[in-house]
Amino acid sequence: MTGPSLGARCLVLAASGLTSQASAQAVAATPTASASAPAAEYVDRVIEGASSQQDIADDGRAGFDPSGTPRALRIETRAQSSSNELGRESSGWVSLRGAVDTANYGALSLDASLRLFEHTSRERRGAGASFSLYQTAMPFGGGWTASQALGVIQTLSPRLTGQDASFFVPTRLVQGASTQWVNEADGLALQFSGGETGSFSSIGQGSFYGFGNRVTALGLEIQSARTGSASLLPRGWGYSALASTASGSVASLDAQTVPGFGVRSAEPSGSGLMQSLRWESGSAFVQGNLLASRNQDPSALALGATDIAKISRSGAWLDGAWQAGELTQRWGLHRLDPGLSWQGSALGGNSEGGYYRWSQIGLRNQIEAQVSSTRPANADAGGVRLNQAGVSVRQYVDRQLGIGGLVQLSGGSTTAWQVSGYTELHREWVDVRLQAGFETGDGRLVARRLSSDQTWALPVGQRLSTSQALSSTRSGAQDASGAVLGDYGTALELAMAGGTDVGERLTLDLSARASLPLTSQAARVSNISASGQWRFVPGWSLGLALGLSRATGVTTATTASPVPALPGAFTSYVYPGTSSRDLWITLRYDFQGGSAPVPIGAGGRVGAGGGNIEGVVYLDDNRNGRLDALEARAANVSVMLDGRYTTRTDAQGRFEFPFVASGPHALMVLADTLPLPWVMPRVEPLRVEVKPREITRVEIGATRDRLVPSDE
Repeated sequence: MTGPSLGARCLVLAASGLTSQASAQAVAATPTASASAPAAEYVDRVIEGASSQQDIADDGRAGFDPSGTPRALRIETRAQSSSNELGRESSGWVSLRGAVDTANYGALSLDASLRLFEHTSRERRGAGASFSLYQTAMPFGGGWTASQALGVIQTLSPRLTGQDASFFVPTRLVQGASTQWVNEADGLALQFSGGETGSFSSIGQGSFYGFGNRVTALGLEIQSARTGSASLLPRGWGYSALASTASGSVASLDAQTVPGFGVRSAEPSGSGLMQSLRWESGSAFVQGNLLASRNQDPSALALGATDIAKISRSGAWLDGAWQAGELTQRWGLHRLDPGLSWQGSALGGNSEGGYYRWSQIGLRNQIEAQVSSTRPANADAGGVRLNQAGVSVRQYVDRQLGIGGLVQLSGGSTTAWQVSGYTELHREWVDVRLQAGFETGDGRLVARRLSSDQTWALPVGQRLSTSQALSSTRSGAQDASGAVLGDYGTALELAMAGGTDVGERLTLDLSARASLPLTSQAARVSNISASGQWRFVPGWSLGLALGLSRATGVTTATTASPVPALPGAFTSYVYPGTSSRDLWITLRYDFQGGSAPVPIGAGGRVGAGGGNIEGVVYLDDNRNGRLDALEARAANVSVMLDGRYTTRTDAQGRFEFPFVASGPHALMVLADTLPLPWVMPRVEPLRVEVKPREITRVEIGATRDRLVPSDE
């Protein structure tokens, strides 16, 4: 017969494979039984020379249990007490977070919270609960995966809506449901979400309070397909559309205050459509976004108006970037109509302008510069005008010394400068950063600051950082009686944060901060917090946190700038003496275990899902291509999957690959393991398609080698 030599046949017989009971990760080798001994059960082995699957399950922690599917559980119960001049508050709650990663049904997770009690000086509330249930990336045929959510969730939006945009459209917290279907190979994504907007009652979540506004969102995203697949868009292009509706709500006099949230405002009703188009290459992208809405005026609702007509509004913004080596350039343009809202949430709007940013970031030099300008899209509707320009430089002289600085100018309703410089010094025992700067507003010096920060190098398990600063601010600070103080308020600020691990079970941390007034226009502020965690048995820990704070005197001026870190209009306010005390006690249980299931075969990856391949190898005596009742089965024959994994048939010619990745695969019977004079009728492998959670059944027939005389 044709085929490899006897020596090659022996090598093939010694090759390893998979039995019907084995997983893809089994690597134990078992010697073959002698011809005279009874046939022993075959044990999996990986074929010599083949690349092995990476084991990503065991994280190396002592006591980690790698058996079973990946799973995690955290149960936390917490009691909290807080008191200040306004009264005393106390609360207690229990939270649960659990997750399990299945082989064929995606990842399942639950996030639940139960408020046991919550007492304040104004009211007493009993138990309340909320939950969020998720099923993520459940595989289906054709490359589709589905994700579902139920309970308190965020509304969904396509990925393009949040990528590199100068204007961000938020999602809403709702009590409802969502579903998302994604096909990465074809570049398609469909999603739907909706529910009632609202807020949690407290930091421990507990109850969910609805605002009476129901929103829905329907999204579509199209990306250029992967190589080899039919695509709706050219390579490098992406498009998304998100349609949304909001029913609106009115803040009634009987339900204006939501516990833990504050005064609830009315929400506008309306509908909107947001579209994004993006082109992207390896070094550049351009993305345009268009938001069109028809909604009530949020400002009119805030004034208590009713029966407000819906008006069409729009917003558009365009962003781009280009990178070449260390050089990056980014730019953007936008225009937003006044009164723009989305999913019942006011977006502000009434702005138009653009920005340009240039940066060169190397190993030793970093230079960044930007200019931007915004103004009201409709001057009659209010708004502010703001123009900015700034540059920052960082230079690493050597591995131990770095210097840098920042200059930033803003103009519009007010003119302001911000200038600062710093140096960084790295030593084996400490890292030091020194910084000095000043700010001006409308032609006069309003703030200046000199600071020093140190991070100390301590033995493993110990940590300590310290800071000192001398700051002065001016702009009409007030005393407790409201009298304007025109001089500078100067204060010395001291802070430290540190901790230590006492053995393997106890962790202690302490932080403190004090602001000491050097002039009568500054306030005296002090706060201290201490915490500890005791891991008394594996998986269990007890935590305690205590915080004390106090402030006396007057305030220094505060910055109310529309741009972070840039001075705009400086204001001040009366800050009477206050003090607060907070105590937290937490009991927590944590567990993690399991190994990520990786299906075998081409395309096998964690979360891909898979199905079974079951088959039979038979001796097709009449060459009709099907298994007849009188035809014999081929026992102890090797069958190979995707040129890597092998298994052997049992006494009835049956074989199985138990967990095979979804998608196309190739099966081949190793002809040298067939009994003479039988051979495979074709050289090419048998192609099969595996679907998640389904069994693919095949029959493979061997025929007589007509070059060998028949026994008949």
